[in-house]
Formats: sequence, C-alpha cells, structure tokens
Amino acid sequence: MMLSSVSKHITGTLALLSAPLPGQLQWTQAAPPLSPTARQLASMAFDGNRGTTILFGGRAANGLVLQETWQWDGSQWRQEFVSPQPPPMIATAMAYDPRRQRVVLFGGCIVQTGLSDQTWEWNGTSWTFRAVALRPPPRIRHRMAFDEVRGTTILFGGVGPTELADTWEWDGSRWLQLQPTHHPSARWGHVMVSDQARNRIVLYGGQTTIPNNVFGDTWEWDGSDWALRAPTALPPRREIADGCFDARRGRMVLFGGLGAEYPYLGYQTDAWDWDGTAWVLRAYAGGPPPGRENHSMAYDPLRGQTVLFGGFNATGVLGDTWEYGPTYPAETVPYGHACAGSVGTPAHSAQNLPWLGDTYGLTTAPLPAPALGFLFLGFDRTQWNGIPLPLDLTPAGMPGCTLDVEIPLLAFAGSPNATLTWSLPIGTTPDLLGFSFFTQSLHLDPLANPLGATTSNALRHRIGGR
Repeated sequence: MMLSSVSKHITGTLALLSAPLPGQLQWTQAAPPLSPTARQLASMAFDGNRGTTILFGGRAANGLVLQETWQWDGSQWRQEFVSPQPPPMIATAMAYDPRRQRVVLFGGCIVQTGLSDQTWEWNGTSWTFRAVALRPPPRIRHRMAFDEVRGTTILFGGVGPTELADTWEWDGSRWLQLQPTHHPSARWGHVMVSDQARNRIVLYGGQTTIPNNVFGDTWEWDGSDWALRAPTALPPRREIADGCFDARRGRMVLFGGLGAEYPYLGYQTDAWDWDGTAWVLRAYAGGPPPGRENHSMAYDPLRGQTVLFGGFNATGVLGDTWEYGPTYPAETVPYGHACAGSVGTPAHSAQNLPWLGDTYGLTTAPLPAPALGFLFLGFDRTQWNGIPLPLDLTPAGMPGCTLDVEIPLLAFAGSPNATLTWSLPIGTTPDLLGFSFFTQSLHLDPLANPLGATTSNALRHRIGGR
C-alpha cells in the first residue's frame, strides 16, 4: 500500500520545523595520532574479513619503495609487522574477494627485480604467496575488481613491456585469461570498481603512451563481455585517478587524477558518481582534499565512508587521510522486541535504506496467511499522549507484546501470503535530511493469544541524502 499521505505529513511537518540543511555529501580530513608516511603508488582495499581498510607498499617522498602493511579502522592507522609479506612494491593492484575472504594482490614493480607477476593474498592476519604456473604477464598500473557474477577477481590492462588490453580472472587457485568479444583499448592508470548493486565491474579512463592519449570513456563488464557505455555527460578525461563503490548509496565514486583538457588541467578536486546510467558531478560540504594523482581509495561498508590516502601533486608526496560520505546517511536501526505468533515471531525489517527521493519498503514476516495488519508510524518512541513507551500490552490480552512507537498514523495492508509489505515514498525536499521516524506493525493472529493479535519489533529510520 502506498503511504503518500505519510510522506506528505512528514514533509509538511518538517517544512514548519526545519531550516534548509547543508550539502548531502562531505569530505572530512582525519587526524589520527599515527599514520603511514607520505607515499604515492600504494594499493588499498577494504578487508571484509577483519573490517578494516588495508594499505600496502608505495613510494615515499625520498624515493624509497616501501614494504609495509597498514590497517585503518576509521579512527587510527596501525602497522602490521608480519612475515612473510610481498616485497617492496609500487603500482600493484589489490581487490577483496568476499567469497573467500581474501585481499588479492597482483603485479607491480619490485625495486630489486623490476616488473612483477607475483600473486599474494591477505587473510586478515597474514600474507601468503600463491605460486601458480600460469599467470598474467608482469605489469604495473593495472586494476582489479571482484566479479559478483563469476565469483572471481578480474584483472584488466596495465603496462609491461607493452601496453595491455587483456582480461584475466583469479579464482583462488589459478589464473585464466578470458577472451571477451569486446574490451577497452590498451591502457594503464584507469579506475576499475565492482558495482555490487548491479553485478557489474565499471572501468573509467586511463591513458596510453603511444600514441599519447588520455581516455574519458566508461566500460562495464557483466561477467562475460565488456560493453562501452554512452552516457550524455562524462567526467573530463583524466589519468591515474582512483575510485571505489559506495555500497550504501549504490554509486561508484571517482576522485582526483591528472586532467587532460581545459578547464580541468592539473590535479583534479572534483568528485563524480556513476549510478549505472549517468555520471553526476557532486557538490559537497567541507574539503575537498587537494587535487592529486597516484592516491589510494577504498570503501568501508561498515561505516559507510570512502577512505582516501596519500598520492602526489605539485607540493610533493602526500600523507593525508580523508573520508567522504553523506552528510546525513540513511539509517535503519531495529529496537524493541516482537511477541511470538502462531507461525513464528514476526520480524519487521526494511527492504532498502530511506534515501531522499526514493521509495522506502518495509516488510513484516512470518505471519499466518492470509496476512492482515497495520503499520504504526510515529515520531516519538518515548511516549504517546502522555503514556510512557514501551507499553506492556499484556492487560489487553497480548502477553509478551509491547507498543514501542506512538500512533499518529496508521496504514493497513493485506496479503494472501505470510508477508506484509508497505511502500513509503520519501519526498525530495532537503528539509527531510536527517529526520527520524519510527515504525512498528500489528497483525491479526487468532491463535496467538486471547486478543488474537501480535506486534513486531520496531524500527528507527533516519532519512539521508546520497
């Protein structure tokens, strides 16, 4: 059932109570007590096994090629003193394999021996060298991303003895060169990320040396072939930028790089989003970081933040840590408890996040079929008409049940199966940013208790802008 009246009520309430709020995205410079030394050409990926961002290698301001493993947890950097670990390297590629819970590292330049074709994996506590007979040719400035369709890590391009346009996959035990019908032209210094929302790998930009050319094209890999996308607007051409996929917002983030055309010559400070259809230049509060190239970026899904470290610009090699994300992130948090029904304990949950301008879906299940019930939507979880909440509903014939939200608004739903669903269109007015509301559902269940009804847990919702 559409809750347009609820959406209008929320919008109207906030129009009276709130002033316009700042931009929907912001850059924040972190100031940890300890951090890696300034470096460029390092590699970074989010380690889902440990829940931290991992940084490896790079070249320091004095030219030293580094053999260091660091972890960022959102508040501090910590160096991991482990052995063995990859040799001192620059311009490697790293990607996280969520199915095997490993960070995969391939290639780069080893200071003693030159171009590398080594494969290493990080499991959250240690590095392991993977000795395989068949592997991609050695290279630098290539990119890797995880393919949700194939369940493998995909590698594309880079530069070795020649500039490369090959596609390889790593399944955890072997490398295999793929032979797609279409593919981007040979290049290096491109950006490549895994779009988990659409099961695509997105590739943007890069360059070739012969002929000297900087790209501004967008390609996508669907698990079997590359396809050139043709959006109406594109970020200005650039090389050696970086990016990642913001899973909460469902957007690829692109930042920095060395521009190739007026008025974007030099080190870029613009941030762009790709949602699978269009590139959008974003305005943001705070920052931005100084423009740069050869920096490292990764997305932390636990905190909903893009992490940026280091790089190089006209001032030299950089060692700063920045984070980028919504000024008001959308959030759904369960609280309270449900009471048992005749077919199980009904769980009230969200199908997505409450972003400005989206349709927000809520469900409750399992329920006796056909399911009938009400959604309570309120703006207070502490009292209702002077009655303290939560309210014990045992005296009403519902032992173990509680009312956890006020009830200024009700929405009825029915379903032939065991699940109730509600759709809540959220307005586009900026006044809604950061606004919280609460929901809980009540359902008919004649066999559950004397009253013949049960209640679910409750949810706190905060409207965000992406």
